[in-house]
Amino acid sequence: MTWQPGDLTAAQMQDEWAEENGWAAQPPAALLDMWRATSRAEETYRRSHAGQVDNAAASIGSQLPDLAIIPAHPRVDGTKGFDIELATSKGHTVLLCFSTVEALVAMLGDFQPWVGLPPADLAAVHMGVPIVLDPTPGVVDAEWTAGRLAALQEVLTDD
Repeated sequence: MTWQPGDLTAAQMQDEWAEENGWAAQPPAALLDMWRATSRAEETYRRSHAGQVDNAAASIGSQLPDLAIIPAHPRVDGTKGFDIELATSKGHTVLLCFSTVEALVAMLGDFQPWVGLPPADLAAVHMGVPIVLDPTPGVVDAEWTAGRLAALQEVLTDD
């Protein structure tokens, strides 16, 4: 399987499935296998394009904070780690980045899971997807609610 920026990520596939079926629903084994294969393909792409990703980081137009706050959530497919949540703005996939937790909460709400990454690590995960630092209101809407977060916690503790 090959994966390229612009393709749905494993995290986006999981989010779409969860939106249709709920976080508490157990995905079929074939779907979990597909998500794992996509995740491996993403990682292969990251490794094979590491130099290009590093070069892309140098072309970012604004200075990233020492610790970038990124919307993310724990993986629900049984693998360790987290999945970065990408957004869509004007038909383009973007990576949202916030300079503070307060800025993330103001835009995406109290229930949005997040991870803090130094800029060097962010370059390794953004895979050439444009980064939007501290987006203006209206670029994206909050999607996480108390119920969705509780359902995610339930799924993660059932494993």
